[in-house]
Amino acid sequence: MKGAAIRSIGNTVVERAIGQQPGRSRAMFAAVVAGAATAAATYKLLRSGDD
Repeated sequence: MKGAAIRSIGNTVVERAIGQQPGRSRAMFAAVVAGAATAAATYKLLRSGDD
């Protein structure tokens, strides 16, 4: 699933970069995955360090 998600996001970014408009579902999926990755990275950053 992880590889498929990365490919889907990559395709969405490429479509947008060349001037096309990606479909709603693909754009929504890319936004959700990007948001989840950001949330996970922020959580790890805040929880890391000396306790």
